[in-house]
Amino acid sequence: MRTDSCIVFTPGAGRFPLVAQGRAAPIVVSASDFPGVTRVGGDLRADVERVTGVRPAVFTDTVPETGEVVLVGTIGKSPLIAGAGRGAPAAGRPPRAPDDPPLYP
Repeated sequence: MRTDSCIVFTPGAGRFPLVAQGRAAPIVVSASDFPGVTRVGGDLRADVERVTGVRPAVFTDTVPETGEVVLVGTIGKSPLIAGAGRGAPAAGRPPRAPDDPPLYP
C-alpha cells in the first residue's frame, strides 16, 4: 500500500473515517455560508453514498454529538468555521484533548 496516499482503508493514528462500521460521519454546513457551499454539503453526501453505499446525514447550523464530523464552509463566512479556527468548541461541545480517544468508531 502507498504510504503517501490520503485515502486508506485501515484505522490508524491521525486518520479520520468518512465511513466506518456501516456509519458515515455527518456533514455540517452553515446556512450563513454561500449557497454554493451549502449545496456542496449535499453533493458530498451523494458522493460518499455512491462510493460506499452509506448515506451521511447533513446538518445545517447544528453539530451532532455523535463524534467527528465533516465541516464544510468558507473561512470568513461560516460561523462554524470561524469557531473551529479559534479552537472554540462547535455548538457548545467541550474541547477535546489531543490524547482523547476517538468519538467515532
